[in-house]
Amino acid sequence: MGNQVPDSIVATKDLEDYSHEIKKREEMRTAIFLPSIAEHGGKKSGGFMASLLGKNDKEKQAEKTVPDPVAQRETEQRESLKHISASLEGNALADRDRAAALTERGIIYDDLGESDKALADFDAALKLTPKNANVHFARGDALSSKGRFKEAIDSFSRALALGSEDGDGVQTRRGIAEYFSGDNAAALDDFEHGANGASHSPYAMLWYLITAERFAGGAKPGIVEARRKEMGGEWPRPLYGLFTGDRTESDIEKLLAGANPAERRLNSCEAIFLYWRVFSEQARCG
Repeated sequence: MGNQVPDSIVATKDLEDYSHEIKKREEMRTAIFLPSIAEHGGKKSGGFMASLLGKNDKEKQAEKTVPDPVAQRETEQRESLKHISASLEGNALADRDRAAALTERGIIYDDLGESDKALADFDAALKLTPKNANVHFARGDALSSKGRFKEAIDSFSRALALGSEDGDGVQTRRGIAEYFSGDNAAALDDFEHGANGASHSPYAMLWYLITAERFAGGAKPGIVEARRKEMGGEWPRPLYGLFTGDRTESDIEKLLAGANPAERRLNSCEAIFLYWRVFSEQARCG
């Protein structure tokens, strides 16, 4: 692939972007904001920006009529927190059930960006069920949200050792923590295992492609060829083409053009986060 990673991208910037982004990992909470057109391989790359910031009146009106899925989700989560907290009052729950309720509440807190409350719940749950792989997995996510990547790696490793039901997901999350702690070789290994496991996670593969492009001179030839065969699949697989050299940001813009406004916004934000973070230090998502 001919694109070159700018030397000026530094770990501190990565940490800032990641800490901002992971708190919103399931739903993007804001619209796109890209402050400037970035230099990319010696060419101006304004495809996403022109599309997202230059909406016509019809598109703007359409967005106003689409329910905000992020706001709806947060309302539902806040309501769930009330019910879970009520169930935890008193001593009616057995230890196993209390640990499950604490874990569920902690996951919601972390998704809402309240990582300190999440960690408190996970720690309380582990006192009751110390060998619960799911709690260690969730705790690793919350630690990553706080930028405590070394501790997160330990939690993810513990979840794997205890036989987490979502081993591919744990390895991918551990790979992200390794990436941001500077252990690129370990991250590549975890991303590759996560992508080639039973779930065949496209997000694990995208992280592998990002890491390989930045730190290993590109992905293995066999992996690149396999991704070419898959990039016509469901989102986010079309993004593979950005890393195999078969697609440009303008191509992705065209693919997104037919989506409804809410889906288009979320997928565009995801595309920018996964791709522009590698090739530009100026572009930001959220």
